[in-house]
Amino acid sequence: MKPTDEQVKEFWEKLGVKGEYYVHDTFGEFGGRVTGMKYPPIDLNNLFKYAVPKLLGGDRYLFITFDVTSNEAGLVACEISTLRFSDEGATRIKWEASDNDPALALFWAIWAVFHGN
Repeated sequence: MKPTDEQVKEFWEKLGVKGEYYVHDTFGEFGGRVTGMKYPPIDLNNLFKYAVPKLLGGDRYLFITFDVTSNEAGLVACEISTLRFSDEGATRIKWEASDNDPALALFWAIWAVFHGN
């Protein structure tokens, strides 16, 4: 499932990636204009460049693994897991998502991490 424009904005801004302001003249020199913010595309290159390093940093995410595998339905499953340590020991926590597109599976798994799902 593709994220909405609002979800894309929230995702990138949570990572500290600011969009680029643009003005596009839709009908030529004297026509209509479209303005807005343009964010990096949701693809594996951008996710591993901007999002994954944020997950690896800080004291909350001490160890993270990604498991991207295909199942019979043609969906790609993505799992992000981490160990949280406390006085009682280590607890494994995982977030999962799946999609036909590996980049979107990773996007939704990272989204789940951000939202504590």
